[in-house]
Order: sequence, then structure tokens, then C-alpha cells
Amino acid sequence: MLTRNDMTRLATSLPTANQMAFDIIMPNVNKQIRAAAVSGLDHCEIDVPTILDSAPAFEYDAVCRQVQETLVKGEFTVEEKDVGLFRVAWEERAQRRDVDESDQVKIVYTKPPRRRKKKR
Repeated sequence: MLTRNDMTRLATSLPTANQMAFDIIMPNVNKQIRAAAVSGLDHCEIDVPTILDSAPAFEYDAVCRQVQETLVKGEFTVEEKDVGLFRVAWEERAQRRDVDESDQVKIVYTKPPRRRKKKR
């Protein structure tokens, strides 16, 4: 049986609607940035959705500010084009000058490691 203290603790520990929306939006933002970086671009446009199927109604402006602040913390250059529409840019990583480009190895794809069952 739940006591009053248990119910209060549960009510305060539940995420808010804004946090739930942010938790749904940020993985999609990360996927868009990774896809643009893999294709060789140095910027992309992020559109924060106004309605999410699996989240309750949230404060759109607050979530957009939270997304923008998170991207700025990640050392991205964020330019707000419109409410909920951001242009995210990143700098290319500096290449070593003491090594010729032909000597550098780039890993394009690696197979995932196979998991083996433990023998008893």
C-alpha cells in the first residue's frame, strides 16, 4: 500500500511534459546532425516539431530554448532562423600538419563485434 510520502515522492519525481518532449526531440536532432556530418556537410537545419504523438502538450518556446542551449553546450554554432527552426553549424576538426594526408587512415565502416556465449 502506498503511503502519502510515497505518493508525494512519485509525483515530484515524474518528468514534466517539457522534459518528456525534450527527451524525444534530442535523439532525433542528434541523428540529423550525424547524418549531415557523415555526408560531408558542415551545417544542417533542425526543425523542432510542435506536436509529438507520444508526449503531452508542452511549452514549445521553452523546449526550443532547451534544445538550443544543449547544442551550444556541445560547441555547435546555432543560429535561430525562425521559432523552432535552427541552423546548426560545426567546425571541421583540425588536421595534423606534420603528417601528409595520404598517410592518414580513415575508418569508413567496421563490423559490429560478435558476442560469444560463455562456455561453462
